[in-house]
Amino acid sequence: MLRSAVAPNKFTFPFLVKACAAMPGSPAVGLQAHAAALKFGFATDHYVSNTLIHMYSCFGGGFLGDARNVFDRMPKDSAVTWSAMIGGYVRGGMSSDAVELFREMQASGVRPDEVTVIGVLAAAADLGALELARWVGRFVQREGIGRSVMLCNALIDALAKCGDVDGAVAVFQGMEERTVVSWTLVIDALLQWRVVVKSLLGCLRR
Repeated sequence: MLRSAVAPNKFTFPFLVKACAAMPGSPAVGLQAHAAALKFGFATDHYVSNTLIHMYSCFGGGFLGDARNVFDRMPKDSAVTWSAMIGGYVRGGMSSDAVELFREMQASGVRPDEVTVIGVLAAAADLGALELARWVGRFVQREGIGRSVMLCNALIDALAKCGDVDGAVAVFQGMEERTVVSWTLVIDALLQWRVVVKSLLGCLRR
């Protein structure tokens, strides 16, 4: 495109950056794409910035600082922006930072969407934060966020990993639609519960 002397615009770079994000083993290409966005004056565009956050998050923990730099320099009036950074922290193994950022999001007055909630549930599962997982479940009901299959699966996974098997089963039983992932998660939760009970019974017999 550049060799053909066709100038890119703000619609070009989100696609370019997404392509770079799909190449996590070649972060240098992503850095070049970011530099090009800066050169042509589109790096501060809302959609371009969101995809840059996603791209750096896909490159791993070593690039989360770059993602946060982009995040800090842009307007934060969209749940998409917050969700991109929260999801990046979770993927990078920085779940505590994801939870802290979620609290900042609430304080800012931006309403979380389904993607945000799924990211926070993943952080709760990683941290074993049962009260957070339960709070998110109540928050979803209170705010009227659609309980999609993906969200319910994330809630089942978080509750189960945090030790609330009954809560995970209750979410599963309340789902109007289930996928093989839903069944697998609840089966795994029940299996973990059985292993724990068996271990406890073994300790008592000793």
